[in-house]
Amino acid sequence: PSPSHHDMLTVAVSPGSMAGFQDIADEEDEEEGALVCRVCREGYKLRPKELLGVYCYCKRVDAGHMGPGVWYSSVSHFNAIHFTCHAAARRADVALRPPKREWEGAALRNSETLTNNLLPVLGARVSEEGWAH
Repeated sequence: PSPSHHDMLTVAVSPGSMAGFQDIADEEDEEEGALVCRVCREGYKLRPKELLGVYCYCKRVDAGHMGPGVWYSSVSHFNAIHFTCHAAARRADVALRPPKREWEGAALRNSETLTNNLLPVLGARVSEEGWAH
């Protein structure tokens, strides 16, 4: 089904899961709590133009009791990765014998937690072109 004006995305965050996180766009250094890539261990200070995302698991759910429309549920451990690092890791996973599927390898990088999507976290210096990819 195609998206409609009734589609709804709700994000629920537990206070404990976000402890120590600051405004990502204004982060100047890689202090404890800053987002850093699970592969290269660099964040927006060292690679300010590289888009970071967090691994998440998204699922369409039946939420008929909440009204008409399409509803999605998502969960994340907030493990970050550069989109370019994810793409490189995906290529490496496919080259293995036996090969791993994209999200099978991503689950290993996501603390062995099921994932099927990357939620972009826009940094202050990521270009519109970088965001589009």
